[in-house]
Amino acid sequence: MTGEALYAHLESGATTVCRAWTVRRTDGLLLGFTDHDRDLTVDGVLCRADTGLTARALQQTTGLSVDNSEAAGALSDASIREADLLAGRFDGAEVRAYLVNWASPGDWIEQFRGSFGEITARAVPFGPNCAA
Repeated sequence: MTGEALYAHLESGATTVCRAWTVRRTDGLLLGFTDHDRDLTVDGVLCRADTGLTARALQQTTGLSVDNSEAAGALSDASIREADLLAGRFDGAEVRAYLVNWASPGDWIEQFRGSFGEITARAVPFGPNCAA
């Protein structure tokens, strides 16, 4: 990890950054995701491109209060099976979020570390006449 190199890259004004996430399920399986258009290896984990994870909000506080974050589409990748969701394998899974220089994936910083709460599944409207 070379966070200093990433910070220097950000200060340059012309950046090549993306986001990446890793999820370690309660059974130990480690999955990686990125919003970049190519797969990247971040912190030794292959993060698959276009896997549907989008960070919406992150609230961090000091003291003993619980930090909150929200992710939309977090479990929409083809590697996520309904049977694993129903079995609770993602409940309590460790989540790490990174900012990564996709032109030099060894340059990253960890922006967030936490865990999923209870995962629930819901149907997503699909089609031209569906209201969101």
